[in-house]
This record gives sequence, C-alpha cells and structure tokens, in this order.
Amino acid sequence: MTEAFASREYFYIGGQYINQTLPTSNTTSQFMIGQIYVEHLIPPIITKTSPVVLIHGNAQSGTNFLNTPDGREGWASYLLRAGYEVYITDQAARGRSPYLPGHDGNLTAFSTQQIESLFTAPEKQDPLPYPQAAGHSQWPGEGTAGDPIFDDFYASQLQTLTNGTLQASYNYASYTALLQKIGTPSFVFTHSQSGPWGFQLADTVPHLVQGLVSMEPQGPPFQNWEGPPFVQGYSTTGGLRRYGITPLPLHYDPPLENDDASLLRAKVVPARDSQSADCTRQAEPARRLVNLAQVSHLVMTGEASYHDVYDYCTVEYMRQAGVEVDFISLGDVGLHGNGHFIFLEKNSLEVLDKVVLPWLETRSKY
Repeated sequence: MTEAFASREYFYIGGQYINQTLPTSNTTSQFMIGQIYVEHLIPPIITKTSPVVLIHGNAQSGTNFLNTPDGREGWASYLLRAGYEVYITDQAARGRSPYLPGHDGNLTAFSTQQIESLFTAPEKQDPLPYPQAAGHSQWPGEGTAGDPIFDDFYASQLQTLTNGTLQASYNYASYTALLQKIGTPSFVFTHSQSGPWGFQLADTVPHLVQGLVSMEPQGPPFQNWEGPPFVQGYSTTGGLRRYGITPLPLHYDPPLENDDASLLRAKVVPARDSQSADCTRQAEPARRLVNLAQVSHLVMTGEASYHDVYDYCTVEYMRQAGVEVDFISLGDVGLHGNGHFIFLEKNSLEVLDKVVLPWLETRSKY
C-alpha cells in the first residue's frame, strides 16, 4: 500500500473543566470532559481551498479513514492526493479522546454477531436481517469471526457511551470549536452515528460548512427503525432524535418556543415500497430548517445496506423542511453491493472517484 505524503500535527480541542469525585476515591478534583482528538494532515501542495473534516460513527475511531482492514489505501490518503487538507478526529470519550469514569456514564460495545449481521456479512444470515442484504458483496474477505480481515476490523471496535444525548452534547460543542479554529469553510464528512452531529454543525455554523457529506446518517427521523428482522414500522423508543434529525435543538422557522420539541407535529407516511420502512414527516404546514438550507448536502447510501430501508425518510424530511439534498443510492450510479461501511469496502476509492470528489468540486470555491 502506498500512502500519500503529508505533514502531520495533532491537537485537542473543546472540553471544559468540572469538579468530579472519582469512583475510586472520596476526594473531589478537577477534570476535563468533552474534548476531542484531531489529527491534521497537510499535503505537499494544497490545491483545494476547503479542508475536509472526517467524523467517524459508533464504536469507531478516526482510524476508519487511514486505511482499510485488508490494507488498502484509505480515504484520508486519497483526499490528500486530491489536494485537500484533512482533519481526522476521534469523537469525545472515544479512542484518543478521554473518557472520564464516574461522569461519562455507562459504556457498551458491539459483539461479533452484531458486526457480522449488519455490517460485514448480512448476506450470510438466516433469515436475512433486511431484504437488501442479499445483494451485499463489497466487504473484503468472509466478513465473519476467524477471517483475518474481519478479525483486524473487529479488533478496532471501541466502547461507546450509552448516553446518546451526552455524546451528542460533547461532540456538538467540540466539533463546533474545531470548525471555528479552522476558520475556513470546510467539507464535513459524517458516517452513521455522527450524521446528526453534522446536521447540528450545519445548523449552528452554516458559514463554516462548505458542504456536508452524510454517509448513511443515523436515522430515520424521530425514532429508530424496529428491525432487524425486517418490518416496516418503528420501535417504541421515543425521543431519540427529538428535533426530527437530531437529538439537540435546531433552528426551525417558525421557531420552536423554548425549544419545545413537542411542537413538531409528526405524522407517519406509508413506505415507498415493500422493502422500505414507513417515514415520519412533519404535518403540514411544515416548519423550515432555515440554517440547514444554507448548506450543500450530499446523502449517500449503499444499495445493500440496512440504511437503504430508511435513509430516504431522512432526505424526505429535510426536503419537506426546505433543504436541498443530493441523494445518491450507490446502486443507481453503477456501484453495486455496498453495505454500511462504504469507505472500507472493496470499491471504496471508486466511490470517491465517481461520487464524492465530483460532488466536492461542484461545491468548491476557488
């Protein structure tokens, strides 16, 4: 594997001091919470004016973008070759971003079975966890425990906070601080769990987001899809994304008085087809997402991913609220068989070449 040459620096940003009594002691001391690790990679010649900020998903770290589990070049290196400055990050309380015992709450982790059934080998499950799984073909190797490529990938899986609202609050503050530090409008890439934080950033500092690339953003609006196994309905767990596509407040017009999420009147719309989930939208007249509408959006979904069940619902919610979204199902542009980890699969660089880089070019300022 040949990596692009780059100079490198790292720093931490965000965070705040608190007084906390650790479980192992009876004394109260000062600690920092919520800060994130940032790795800044600079190509020999910068030809693009907007940097790229990479934000990983649940149980992952910034290593997702360095190289693939089978040793191929990762997206960070390829973006450097294209002339972009790249910022690779670790979410708050994950990876190289510290976790504070006694304050940051309980942790959880993915089992091998969870990884296999939804990410690396859904096509091998009986019954299939969702209909689209039958077409999954892009994961390198067997995708199951004992396969060397899977084992390398699973070894990288990290613990994650069970308190999603706390995780969102940490990351919202620290990634906002990162974009402010960069100063130049940046392309923000999110994946899965971090999708709502990208929407939050575009809502809070739209002038610092040149474009938002949302790879299978966590969704759909408001609640979680009930599967797997496949059904068209939703779980009974409410309040996951109280503000439609985020757990934290967004700027709606008309505004939500006192950020009261209950003022968002939701209604369920029947699924587009028998292999998709029902969608939840606003009842008309819909409130507008006025800040999100100032930012260019690309939402990208693999044709064999469980996100193909419902990502269209997120896009329809945004469009109903006045946000223009370029929505690309990779199968529709000749890129077949992709699951959830698009940037790690066998055609990962083809996805960059055919979809992502051309989209960035059309949204760049020179």
